[in-house]
Amino acid sequence: MGATEEVIQRSYDAWRRGDVDEAISFWSDSGELLPLPASRAYQGPDGVRLFLERDMHDRDEFDIRIYTILEQGELALLFGRYSVDQGGKVVDKGIFWIARVEEQEIIQIEAFENVGNAMAVFKDRLGRVS
Repeated sequence: MGATEEVIQRSYDAWRRGDVDEAISFWSDSGELLPLPASRAYQGPDGVRLFLERDMHDRDEFDIRIYTILEQGELALLFGRYSVDQGGKVVDKGIFWIARVEEQEIIQIEAFENVGNAMAVFKDRLGRVS
């Protein structure tokens, strides 16, 4: 496991077990979280805490899961799913994030609904950091 993947996985694991303090300890003070498409952006550890402790529970989307982390240097492409209640029926939807980690801190996580869009942006960002 590479450094970027490890930081993301450790933060995610802490959150899944309910340890929000540990989960946000991996975030940069200037970090930005865009957790779901069309959601607001959350800034720094306090913003991430707000999403994890309050705002996430006020959304129709729930049970956010990460299944795969593909690391490429300081960037990673994450594949996951979330659930949403649509008229009394729970539907799982794919979601994709691009993450950036610098010096063992999460700088940004941005959500995409479409894997093609996520891959195109990921490829573009890889070209900029190379």
